[in-house]
Amino acid sequence: MAAQAMPSDDQVQTRMEKEARTLRAGAIIEYYDPIGVCGDSQWFRRSVIIGVEQEHRTCIILNSGPALGGFDRVKRIGSIMPDGQVIASEGGVYMDVKDYHLVESHFEGTGKQGRNFLAEVKAEVDCFWNNNNE
Repeated sequence: MAAQAMPSDDQVQTRMEKEARTLRAGAIIEYYDPIGVCGDSQWFRRSVIIGVEQEHRTCIILNSGPALGGFDRVKRIGSIMPDGQVIASEGGVYMDVKDYHLVESHFEGTGKQGRNFLAEVKAEVDCFWNNNNE
């Protein structure tokens, strides 16, 4: 069995950049509310994507209630792993939703179980940001 070569720094960076340009359920994003003023902190939001739909005009569904379309600008700043761990991403930039690689996905769970899971996700995200902002 031949040993595999270690990936170069350029290959690792390319994978990281590609992941930063992907949106799927569990991604944590920053954005400005579409009805507000970009750059005004009053309209700044952080949310978790709970669903991605490519076929509909509404592309991403957020845990905070709203849905964003293809021309709304977002920045991917992290992910929630299946085990609930929150992982921050580096180097994201604001881009139109339609310019990201969209992976159609939804959080599993319906009814009470689904609501409990989303509440746990929100609590983990809040805890993550509170610990990083100290």
